[in-house]
Amino acid sequence: MPTSPEATWTRVSPATSPPVRDSASMAYDSATGSVVLFGGANGGSDLNDTWTFNGVTWTRLSPSTSPPRQAYASMAYDPATGRSSSSGDPATAADLSDTWTFDGTNWTELSTTASRRQPATAPLCLRRGHGEDRPLRGGGNGGNLGDTWTFDGTNWTQLSPPASPPARWYSAMAYDPATADVVLFGGSGNGGDLSDTWTFDGTT
Repeated sequence: MPTSPEATWTRVSPATSPPVRDSASMAYDSATGSVVLFGGANGGSDLNDTWTFNGVTWTRLSPSTSPPRQAYASMAYDPATGRSSSSGDPATAADLSDTWTFDGTNWTELSTTASRRQPATAPLCLRRGHGEDRPLRGGGNGGNLGDTWTFDGTNWTQLSPPASPPARWYSAMAYDPATADVVLFGGSGNGGDLSDTWTFDGTT
C-alpha cells in the first residue's frame, strides 16, 4: 500500500507578528489565501485588533468598524458568502453574543434573529469555548451546552439532531470537503477532558 509523505512542521520568522495573546479567533480565508486573526487576551486585557497572515508575514489591518474587545470568540469562513463570520463571548453580563462578518476590509455587525438583542434565543448567549466551522456552531460553556446551530449568513437556526455529542466546551471543529462533513474532536465536559471524535452531515 502506498504511503503518504510524512508531514512536518516548519517554524517561520515573520518580519511582523501580532502581540502575544491567547484565546484569539482565527479562520482561513480561501478567497485570499490568508488566515484572519481577531482579538484575544493579553495579560488579562481583551483585544480587538485584526491581522492577516499570507504564509510569510502578518499584516495588521485598520477596519473602520470592528467588534468590541473580546476573547474566546469563534470564527469561520463561509465560501458561499466569501466572508468570515465571528460570534463573541460575553466578557460581562452586558456583553452578550453578537455576530459579525468580515469581508477582508471591514467588519459588519449583523442584526440576526438570534443575537444579543434577543438573548433568550441567542446561540452563543452566555457561553464560551464553543466550536465553529463553516458556519456551524455547537456547544460551549454556559452550564455545559450540547446544542447545534447553523448560520446562513443572515440568521441563526437551532437544529435538533437525533444524535449529538455530549455537552462540552473548548472543542475543536473543522470542515472536511472530501466528505462534506464537519468533524468535532475533544473538549472538556462534566467528567473532565474528552478525546472523542464526531462527524456532522447536516442532519445528525
